[in-house]
Amino acid sequence: MSEVKITPFSFGESDEDIAQVKADALPGATEPKKEEEDKSQKTEKEEIKPEKGGLSFFYLGEEETEGEEDTPDSLGLFGNKPKKEEKVEDKKISTEEVEYSAIKDFLIENGIWQDWEGSESTELNAETFQKLWEAQAENKAKHYVTEEVSQFGETASQLMQYLKAGGDVNQFLDNHNQQLDVASIDVTSEDGQEKAISTFYESIGKSKEWIKKQINRLKDDGEDTFKEEAEDCIDKLKEELHSQRQELIREQQQAQKERQLQVEAFNKNLRTAIHSDPDAAEREKKELDKFLFDYKYQDDGGTKYSEFYKKFIEIQQDPKKYHKLVRFVKDFENFEDKKKTEKEVKAKTFKFLRTSQETVSNFDEKTPVKEKTEKTKNNPQPFRFFN
Repeated sequence: MSEVKITPFSFGESDEDIAQVKADALPGATEPKKEEEDKSQKTEKEEIKPEKGGLSFFYLGEEETEGEEDTPDSLGLFGNKPKKEEKVEDKKISTEEVEYSAIKDFLIENGIWQDWEGSESTELNAETFQKLWEAQAENKAKHYVTEEVSQFGETASQLMQYLKAGGDVNQFLDNHNQQLDVASIDVTSEDGQEKAISTFYESIGKSKEWIKKQINRLKDDGEDTFKEEAEDCIDKLKEELHSQRQELIREQQQAQKERQLQVEAFNKNLRTAIHSDPDAAEREKKELDKFLFDYKYQDDGGTKYSEFYKKFIEIQQDPKKYHKLVRFVKDFENFEDKKKTEKEVKAKTFKFLRTSQETVSNFDEKTPVKEKTEKTKNNPQPFRFFN
């Protein structure tokens, strides 16, 4: 291989004075050498290809084309040569190109989504379509759960409603056990009839003496009268317990709505406090808002939570971190005072630096022109090739 001359840029030098460096001494400067095959060592096992343009039985008079890949039937003996498959590049579709309304209509027409009032006039974009998708999926899951639970009867459905509203299962079971006790009373027997009558009058606040006298009077009126009174008391007990269960569910659902309104009001006020903070920059306000209200996590029960809640749980599980949080909460007022003091110090420092800069500028402006010229001569500016 020929030698490569590396020369610095200069004038007036001859080729004899130039240092010569071999290409092998510069890694990466040239392509690595390939080992030359010794033609004399070729064996009979090597494939002998016909010369380009020549006739051959295997090629049937066709010329070899450069760049063609060998395939099982690349010679075309059993038909036409297979064409190369062209690679199709995946084209990414932007959100502006998606017809969300058409997708919505398709899902509703095929029963995948449930239609709603005003669906035709609903304007959809990437954000609203995603929220609508999540709402449809949630409603479908609720409908499925409701259908599954309804197979176990009215009691199971009522229990699901009560627990979903945050109710205590023990309170629901107390009511359910009372209903079972009433249903187990046999009003065909005299003992069962007496138990039904006494249970009902106890539930409305009658004393035991009054109940005993009432039972004796009913017995004196005859068996039929006594039995009718017992059956009437059973019906009233069942109706009362059913009403109590409905009221229990209604009160729990109302309490849940009130809690939800309180949470929404608190979050609204918190957002207002964040975005109206005069000491925080806009970027910091947006980061805090996202830290608190971007519910990007979800637990096993389906409850979504934010980065703030995740961090808070981590602090609670770490005694050292929780200790620092306790100290911060205990001395919160002192923390606010320190923050106020630091702000005042920064403001004074900024004011001092600004005043000093203005003083130096004023002094420079008052310097005579002659003095400035002499300073410039004594300290010439360096020449710059580029600005």
